[in-house]
Amino acid sequence: MTAYVLAQGIRALLHPAHADCGLLITSDGWLPGWLVTVLNVGFYAVFWWGGWFWFIRGNQGRERLFMVGWFTFFLLSPLRTLGPQWCVTVNYIDKFGLVVALVVAISLVVRPPNATGSSS
Repeated sequence: MTAYVLAQGIRALLHPAHADCGLLITSDGWLPGWLVTVLNVGFYAVFWWGGWFWFIRGNQGRERLFMVGWFTFFLLSPLRTLGPQWCVTVNYIDKFGLVVALVVAISLVVRPPNATGSSS
């Protein structure tokens, strides 16, 4: 999954027409603009809090690094809406986080952590 999302992200970097820099929740005219903004801010606030306290703090070692790599992809996404310059910069940071997550995922598959907690 990480490799697929990274490949799609690299495709978006190479072909900017495929890049999406909008809000997560859009209304296409069905909802008032203020409600869409409130929904997006609320969703991202819950996602940031949940991402940090449930996923990142609940892991140790390489698993934590994997989660940090993935969450750079999600947690920085609201910054894309600030303008085209931010979109490009955040996309590069996101892809770097996904590269880190992919390398860590491969290392976890090749050499899984010891479940017993012993150092042997």
